[in-house]
Amino acid sequence: MADWISSGESSESEAEINTIGNVPLRWYDGYEHIGYTRDGEPLRRRYPANALQQLIAAGDDPENWRKLYDEKNDREIELTDEDVKLLVQYKQRLLSSLSGDEEIIAWAPRQVLPLHQSEEPKRRFLPSKHEAARIRKIIRGLEEGRIVPLSQRYQQRAQQHARWRYPQVDVWTEDDDSASDTLERKQSRAARARARSYVAAPKLAPPGHIESYNPPDEALPTPEERDAWERAAPEDRLLPYLPQRFSSLRAVPAYKAYVEERYKRCLDLYLCPRVLRRRMQTHDPTSLLPELPDPSELAPFPARLSMTYSDGSQQSAAALRCVAVHPQLGHWLATGSDDGLVRVFDVITGALVCRLDMCARHSGSAPDLAKTARDPVVSLVWLHALEPSVQEMLLLVAVGRCIYILRVYPLIMGQRATGARGDDPVQTPESAVPQRAPSTLPLPADVQWRELNDEDCGALPRGTLLIEHGKRIRHVAVHARSDYIAVVGSDSNGSTVYVHQLSRRHSQTPFRKHIADVQCTAFHPSRPFFFVATMQHIRVYSLATRSIVQKLTPRVRWLSTLDIHPGGDNVLCGSYDKRLCWFDLDYGEKPYRVIRNHSMAVRKVCFHPRLPLFASAGDDGTVHVFHATVYDDLGKDPLLVPLRILHGHQVSQRLGVFDIAFHPRLPWLFSVGADGACHLWTEV
Repeated sequence: MADWISSGESSESEAEINTIGNVPLRWYDGYEHIGYTRDGEPLRRRYPANALQQLIAAGDDPENWRKLYDEKNDREIELTDEDVKLLVQYKQRLLSSLSGDEEIIAWAPRQVLPLHQSEEPKRRFLPSKHEAARIRKIIRGLEEGRIVPLSQRYQQRAQQHARWRYPQVDVWTEDDDSASDTLERKQSRAARARARSYVAAPKLAPPGHIESYNPPDEALPTPEERDAWERAAPEDRLLPYLPQRFSSLRAVPAYKAYVEERYKRCLDLYLCPRVLRRRMQTHDPTSLLPELPDPSELAPFPARLSMTYSDGSQQSAAALRCVAVHPQLGHWLATGSDDGLVRVFDVITGALVCRLDMCARHSGSAPDLAKTARDPVVSLVWLHALEPSVQEMLLLVAVGRCIYILRVYPLIMGQRATGARGDDPVQTPESAVPQRAPSTLPLPADVQWRELNDEDCGALPRGTLLIEHGKRIRHVAVHARSDYIAVVGSDSNGSTVYVHQLSRRHSQTPFRKHIADVQCTAFHPSRPFFFVATMQHIRVYSLATRSIVQKLTPRVRWLSTLDIHPGGDNVLCGSYDKRLCWFDLDYGEKPYRVIRNHSMAVRKVCFHPRLPLFASAGDDGTVHVFHATVYDDLGKDPLLVPLRILHGHQVSQRLGVFDIAFHPRLPWLFSVGADGACHLWTEV
């Protein structure tokens, strides 16, 4: 299973030209074409040479025996030396020799690796309504002109480049001084003037008191300012000269940098493009804004602060990094802080029902080590249990280089409860995640799986599953069925993506090539797609074909967070340069909407699992709530409406709100920040 995703795009030279699929070519016997290209153009049939022509070509070209005819794509393929060698080995029934550390992986070309072990549903064998809707959407775009085929796009660019590089000028309409000043000459001159659309160069700023030969006393530099100006580099000086005072204008010497300044001015005028922009006259600025519905009509949505969760300690609270709500019940709330503590609250009453010190097992008996070496809680995720029971509530905690999967119900019922079932104290406690089937593939060298026993579990319940990594964990993403976990680890050597399967207790690094600066990952909620966000791009991989499907370009400097709409066709991402980007996967690689609502970096974005809501949190201490309606009609654009800005967190050391999470059923929002507070926002 290793190396089952390639991070590069497929080669265009090896792609098939004919896109009719796996259909017999006899269907096109009565036509002049044999199929269609990617742009929808008919692929004309070029009949191969007959036997006599082939015989003549074999005598003229000694390398003619290497050429093969591809009937489907109507092209000739020339075999290389490696292909000939491979065919000879197949003919002699010899296997190709292995070189280096290569290994042969048994893989069928039509093999599908779903994320579940159930049988194929009946809908897989029926025509897809979703694909038919997408085809109708593409046809509508072609008819309206919004979607242009790739060949026409290249042709338009070539025509524009030719018009720009080789302009067509009528030399016979040039001015002739010897000709009479007739009406036709005036009309041609006016037409050329309108075509040029001359734009005057920007004027220089008028001189001030500093440029005067007799400047006032406050404009003259002090000795300290003169020394600072002389010590500074030429490019760091605010002025290229120091103001001086002369007795008269006749005593002013020639300016030494006059020629250099004139030369730079000419360069600025030559290199600076000037465009004529027509100013739109409007008397009502509000008419330029789009018509949006009233926010009161889009209720319910989070609008007021209802509760603040606290453990009641009098000490200064550490910053809370992450928050998670139980996805099924919604009654339990978990928070993780910078000091390595995980707290579980009752959402309704606000009572603290459980507190775990995730760094206790690392501290040992030395109290000083426990105070210094404490890793923050990076991520918290509630997992769907293997059995639909309340006693099987599982919580995933990522701290430092480790991931803990533990039972929470015994801790909620009482700190002395154990993970064992029955009254026999000698009975071996069950594991938090039982292993259904063992894995036959080797694990990566820097990943270890084990269960904590009584000696090293500390305050954690027995049966806790521990996954140790070789790199510090940056982000954790869980599949909808909670069997697959994607982990992003980073160190000084770069980033690594791990994929764990809990039922088999197997780990792998899916990317054979190095992907630099991976920030976060996400699973598609319903389709076998895997999203990987780097600093400036979002790559979408198909887990079925093990190849890249799409590459999104948000046009930001540094991505920070990513979330997928429950419908699966829209992606929302945030960046450290204060931007939110909404992507429609059917539109292309560019964002559908770019929202600049925060004054500082965006830390978290998330969708509501059921309601048409999404929210964003940033370092400015605010949480922005939006309404987002995604229509079933693919030809209709989503409706995005800003609803409310929630102010409740304090900015500490230029850090604001770290994480937010929606209630699974109600229009409630939970937020945690650098001030150590956990707030609940409810509807009015």
